[in-house]
Amino acid sequence: MIMKKQILQHGNKKDKQKTRLRKVIITVFLLSMVIFSIGIFISTFLDRNVNSEFEAYIETITMTDENFDQEIECLNTYLNNLALNDLNKGQACNIMSVMYELKGRRYESIMYMCKAIYFYQQDYANAAMIQTTINLSATLISDTCYDIAEYILDNALDIELSREEEIVYHIYIYTNLAESMSQRGNYDQALEAIQLAESKLEMVKQEYFTDCLTSLKISKALAYHGLGNVKESKRLLSEFDDESLKNSNLDVVNFAIPYYEASSYVMLSEGNLEKAQECFESFLSYCDKYMFNSMKLKYIDKFVKVAQSYGYEEASFIQKYLDGLLDLYREEITRLNDESARILLDAYNINAENVNIQSRQRMNRLKIYGGCAVFSIIITIILVMSRELRKKSQIDFLTGTYNRAKLRIVYRTLMKKKQEFYVIMFDIDNFKRVNDTFGHTVGDTVILDVAQIIREHFRATDIVGRVGGDEFLVFMKNTTVEGAVDKARELCSGSGKQLIGDDAVVNVTLSVGVAIYGVDGEDYSSLFQMADRAMYHIKRNGKNSYYLAKDEDKNAYAEIRAISNADAREKRMQKG
Repeated sequence: MIMKKQILQHGNKKDKQKTRLRKVIITVFLLSMVIFSIGIFISTFLDRNVNSEFEAYIETITMTDENFDQEIECLNTYLNNLALNDLNKGQACNIMSVMYELKGRRYESIMYMCKAIYFYQQDYANAAMIQTTINLSATLISDTCYDIAEYILDNALDIELSREEEIVYHIYIYTNLAESMSQRGNYDQALEAIQLAESKLEMVKQEYFTDCLTSLKISKALAYHGLGNVKESKRLLSEFDDESLKNSNLDVVNFAIPYYEASSYVMLSEGNLEKAQECFESFLSYCDKYMFNSMKLKYIDKFVKVAQSYGYEEASFIQKYLDGLLDLYREEITRLNDESARILLDAYNINAENVNIQSRQRMNRLKIYGGCAVFSIIITIILVMSRELRKKSQIDFLTGTYNRAKLRIVYRTLMKKKQEFYVIMFDIDNFKRVNDTFGHTVGDTVILDVAQIIREHFRATDIVGRVGGDEFLVFMKNTTVEGAVDKARELCSGSGKQLIGDDAVVNVTLSVGVAIYGVDGEDYSSLFQMADRAMYHIKRNGKNSYYLAKDEDKNAYAEIRAISNADAREKRMQKG
């Protein structure tokens, strides 16, 4: 057996295969990274371009009646563009809600404010989300939806903000809560909210929050009247007048309406029916102007109760509105039912639209990153298949021990480390006779049993393999000559037992050869041959024993090898 040449050739072949596989993996990886980078660049460029274009467009929006339809259509086009980020989508919805509010279309305004809140939440734009929530609560309060308004304001208090943002936005939240609670009759809670808002106002420059101060004073006046403190209510209201509220830049709806409500109650308490009627008429005129029928119904009902408490339930101007109250109630119930149905339907459509948008976004991402994923899968498959094939290529199909290819790899690795190790070779005695007598099936059973015996005799760290046919080989590290010889002796004494296979009883013995690889600088590249010669020494001298290769055996083999090499050179020269 000329093992060294075969080992070197096999090793070179393995190295070339590994080099080729490494090149393929590196090439695929680099190609994947190039495609990934190009996809990211294109996606980022397109997204940035669309978002920059949108940000420039919103600066040109006029919100005028003549441009209303065109601007709404353009904003909707941007909303349907997948490249537009969530923050800008929220801004687009917010602008549309303002435009619909200016047109008196509260339903559309509320729906787009809800959409804006959704997009801001997706982008974690907490400040913008709270601002829109505050605007939404104001619209809901004007439509007497107090429960919903207070619910969303309470939730807004839990949203995480910076210290400065928290102070500012909590002022507006508590102000709207106070207004809602005052109008619905929860006067104690309204005063608590007012106190919280005022404590926040002490931390900032109050001239920047005149709208909040106005709203808080009117809400406080309404709350004090409800709690029976008419004098304090009148004092607070005396700081305002109709014209200042009408001509200021403040929102007339948010401040004038609650002002007239509180003033009408104070006038009733003083017996000033003429002034009470004037405030009453002003309140209702604003409700008619902005179509606040729910607020109108609630106010008439509340005003009548306050008037009754002061003994003025028979006033003629009250009776005039009471006569048309039933028709107004029926009209408002019909409107609310229609709007509720629209809200449910549109909520479903919005969810469907969001799912559709998210699906399209996922598809776009798949298109961009799909190539990278495919290449990653290919690399994984190559690595897994390579690993599995390498494992299978190193296992003997019959015994499950390592095969000759794996033993060569182990041999080369051990030699490179320059550490002392032992090679023990086994051969089943008279195995040809077993095959000829009992057949190859029994022969395979004998080989399996011998492999099991060898595995049981050696340590888990020892490398056991089948060289071919009935020959086995073991590499032993971290042991001594005595340890290796003891293992060989144990095998010889352990063999000879009766092995059974397919009704056949076979007596098996082993011939064992042991060789050592030292670290004294000598050339022991012929270690396989030394172990093989030691094993055949036993074959020629009675079998069923072991033999340790000695220095003279190495020298004798060196002479034989030198002669063989000389003969081989001479033959090559003759051919040449």
